[in-house]
Formats: sequence, C-alpha cells, structure tokens
Amino acid sequence: MPKATATCTCRHCGKTFYKDLFESGKGASRHLEEKVHWAENGGIDECPDCWKNRQRAEEKAAGLTCTIRLSSIYDDAPSVYAIFGGDSYSHKDELKAAGCRWTDAYPADTVIADMLGMTRQPKAWVMTSTDADELIAAAQKLGAPVALPDNMDLDTWAAARAEVLRIREKEQAERQSTTAAALETLGPIPAWPESIKVKWPAGATWNGKIYGKPGARNIYLSGQRISLTDDEANKMESVQRARAQWRKKKAEIEKNA
Repeated sequence: MPKATATCTCRHCGKTFYKDLFESGKGASRHLEEKVHWAENGGIDECPDCWKNRQRAEEKAAGLTCTIRLSSIYDDAPSVYAIFGGDSYSHKDELKAAGCRWTDAYPADTVIADMLGMTRQPKAWVMTSTDADELIAAAQKLGAPVALPDNMDLDTWAAARAEVLRIREKEQAERQSTTAAALETLGPIPAWPESIKVKWPAGATWNGKIYGKPGARNIYLSGQRISLTDDEANKMESVQRARAQWRKKKAEIEKNA
C-alpha cells in the first residue's frame, strides 16, 4: 500500500507536524499525491497536541455525562451499562470508587450498531448492573445527567432479544429431541450375566478386577469374595468391555446435547 508523509501546519499554534497518509487501489499513487496536496493546504491543520487540548476543553465544558445502554441481545444474563463521558478525567477517582472500570467492553450507541459490531468503542469509565433503577441512581449520585435509550431503541432491543430467545429455545428443543432419540437407540447399559446377578449382594460394588487362574476365578464385591466359573469370568470381561463402550457413547451423546 503506497504511503506518503504530508508536512502540515497547525492553525492554532503554528507548529509544523507530519501526517502519514495511505492509499490503495487503482491509481493509488495519483490519489496519494492529491491527498498530500489537500493535507498540506489546510486539509489537516490541527496538530495532535492541539487536538488533545481541544478535546479536553470540550470535555471540561460538557461536565460529567452519563449514557445508559442495554447489554448485547446475545448475553445470557442481560444487564445495563452506564457509560460516563465528558469531563470524566476530573472525576476518575470518584468513578473508580463507585465501581466503574476503564474499558472499551460496552455496547455501541444503538442496538443495531451493537448487533452488527459496526464500531469499536473508545475506552471510558463504565458501570454495569442487572438493575436499571439501581444503576441510574448510582450515576445520578455522581452528579451526572443521565441520558436514557429512546423508545425506538428499547423496542428494537426487546424485539431482537425475543427473537434470540425464540431461536435458542428452538435449538435447545431440537438438541433435546436428538439426544433423546440417540439415547433410545443406544438402549440400556449391558446387564451382567444372570448367574452373576444372583450372587451380587444388594448395594455391593465391584473394582473391575478378576482374580485367580483358569479353574479358580473370583471377584470381590464390596470385599466379599465371589467364585466364578471360567465361562462366567469370560462373560464378565465381555460385559465389562461392553459397558465401558456404552458409557463412552452415552457421554458423547450427552456432550453434544
């Protein structure tokens, strides 16, 4: 991407400062020359220091301001944001003490802009709460006039939020239906051989190990020794593998629910 540096003069302090300019696309070099000419002939005539000073003066004149915004329609638990602007610099200690954070993580100025993620927010002192009345009272206590969302923005937010919840409920119902069908197809966990079940004391547990050697196999159920035939031991091992596989499949189904 072609780049050029314009030599500019500040209309406020008369200082010379430099501004990097960029251009892309067809005819970029020619357009860049035109842009430099424009910048050097009054198009850019405020140096960074004077711009900062002007911003601070405007903020000072505005005093501390507060704008209330609604959280994203996609948030699991909707909340309300108080964004402090204007002369917030002079009140930063009070704002910090009141629980505000210096952050750019807050909603855009309109619901549509926030939904589309159209703009990145500048950093500001921000307070959040799930209780709008509580938040407004806290902002007013700091001496800031509070600007509330207009009715159109509130209606837009409510309608969009309702649609998000409808879609989520539909998707959840579909997942639950799919999960139920998958669990029904999976069926019950494989049962132990009947000859073992009759020997299994009520409430007893097995450590999953079979001891002994062919002709003298046994297991321990909650410490009680149970003798097995070789056929029973083989069936126990087979069912044990099947039950482990069943649990794995069940966990996968429930994970995707």
